[in-house]
Amino acid sequence: MGGLYIPDNAEKDKPLLGKIIAVGEGRITRDNEGNEKLTPLKSTVGSFVCYGRYAGQAMRVADKTYLIMQEEEVLCDVVGYGALDGESAKG
Repeated sequence: MGGLYIPDNAEKDKPLLGKIIAVGEGRITRDNEGNEKLTPLKSTVGSFVCYGRYAGQAMRVADKTYLIMQEEEVLCDVVGYGALDGESAKG
């Protein structure tokens, strides 16, 4: 018999929604021969994304708090959210 257990704190640990305001150039990887390769990021500025409650590192700059995270911490892109929110959405 199988089942799924959802803990009581699941309601508190829902993914959060954020808007990307800046991205880096990409991730540098190495092949088996040691050659470096720049892999571009899939996330783009202006996109809305879901991320986990404990993702990233908060950084305060000029009285604003920003969340700095790696692309792997993004759970999903939310396509069309900006259009619903009155902003132009990028797909």
